[in-house]
Amino acid sequence: MNDSLGIRSEVGLAKTLGGSGLWYFASSIPLIFLLCLFLLTSYSIPESDDFCLSYLYLENGFAGGISILYKTLSGRVAPLFLIQLPVAISNATGIDYFISYPATLATLMLLVFAGVLFMSFRLGMGNSTARAVFFAAGLSAVMFSEVPLLREMLYWLPGVTCYTLPGIILVIVLTEFVRSAESDSRFTPSSTSLLAVGCFLASLSNEFTPVSLVMLVLGSLTFRAFFRMQLQVREHAIIGGSALLGFFIVISAPGNAVRMAQFPAAGLLFHSLMEATLYSASNLMKFIIKPVVPAWLIAVVLYTITEPPPVTASAQRRRYLAAFVLLFCLGSGYLAYFAHQYSTGLHLSERAQNQMVMLLVCGLTISTVMLARASRDWLRLKLALIIPQQYGPGSTLVPLVIAVALVLPPLFFSKTARLIRAEQGSFRTFWIESMYRHQRLGLSTPADIVLPPHTVFPVTLMGGDITDDPTRLPNDCIARFYGKNTLVVDRTAPSTR
Repeated sequence: MNDSLGIRSEVGLAKTLGGSGLWYFASSIPLIFLLCLFLLTSYSIPESDDFCLSYLYLENGFAGGISILYKTLSGRVAPLFLIQLPVAISNATGIDYFISYPATLATLMLLVFAGVLFMSFRLGMGNSTARAVFFAAGLSAVMFSEVPLLREMLYWLPGVTCYTLPGIILVIVLTEFVRSAESDSRFTPSSTSLLAVGCFLASLSNEFTPVSLVMLVLGSLTFRAFFRMQLQVREHAIIGGSALLGFFIVISAPGNAVRMAQFPAAGLLFHSLMEATLYSASNLMKFIIKPVVPAWLIAVVLYTITEPPPVTASAQRRRYLAAFVLLFCLGSGYLAYFAHQYSTGLHLSERAQNQMVMLLVCGLTISTVMLARASRDWLRLKLALIIPQQYGPGSTLVPLVIAVALVLPPLFFSKTARLIRAEQGSFRTFWIESMYRHQRLGLSTPADIVLPPHTVFPVTLMGGDITDDPTRLPNDCIARFYGKNTLVVDRTAPSTR
């Protein structure tokens, strides 16, 4: 009798610990990591392209600035609009540009996390808000932990708007298609409209995202036809058509020809196929073997088997769905590498690789969830063999502790965490020196300005310094923004500190 009461009390304790409080406590670990990334936005400053577009806004307004750049530079209409947003806010409210800029970045970062949280709910990864927050925080932390270029993913507006925002939209659209295919549910008129709007905006951000979206639509129709599900051809056509419309707007820009003329090595088909294959495969292998990735996927398995599946679906369908998601992510990644290589003759830029990392991490996570749900009973049986009876698969305590213990060390030693720890002592100095420049350029009367160089160069926040050539980017755009004739840096000038 006493033994029975003891077991019951232990089971009750496990259930209590497995409640919302435990999930929020576990969430605090990745949330602290994300909070550090979020607070760093306060040190962000505009650079090069930001000043070019901001100057155009001050001279021509939103429509005028976008029109000029569409004709002379690029058809990426959505980023061209968003990059002008901080100076528009500053102009309308009187808030300093160096305040509205990091505030805009902070808002966009919150939107990215909100997108991952929305993805968690839609994927059915939590029968409570606490569980969904844990999953979203963990996924976001892993996604940001090994990105090729952190600055352009989170702290520089052109990089955020061209790749991070369309990346999260692509992930959300993928989640909606997976959710619909798993449950054999219909797209409602409202969901179809929202997906179409999202696809259109993402397609206006860069040249390869709309192609990935069209591939996703065609893959969804193929998957549904294979399993004899409701095709909903009209809904798929609306979503895919919106992506094609955005693609047409982007590639029709006259400025594309001007930009492509700067890449004489472009247009070599066989060379591009080979180079894209070698470079993408090399980067894929380097990323997959990062400790944080397998640790996170094991944690996802442990998390998933403690959750009842949100819908009833055959194991076979879920396994095929996992394979489909993985093939889509790998295909989209290779397409981006090839398209960039063919159009420029150069390897895919690190800022564009950021989007591929987002898609790969989320795609691997979704595939793992589908496989874990397909084998849930078998996995729970195996888990029961190594976990005490009172903390069996019905309890979340032990699986959660194992999941956190797996992810925490590689997250702490990840590329992003090591970079921030190495440069944290330079952030304040960099910001003070940047504000000194901003104040001097804004308040001084001479038309020709000579500035001292930065004494610190944190790559987390800084892409490059002003040069000694007043006719080259970024000197020319910064000078025009502040109403100066010329602007140079004197390497022999004393520090501003």
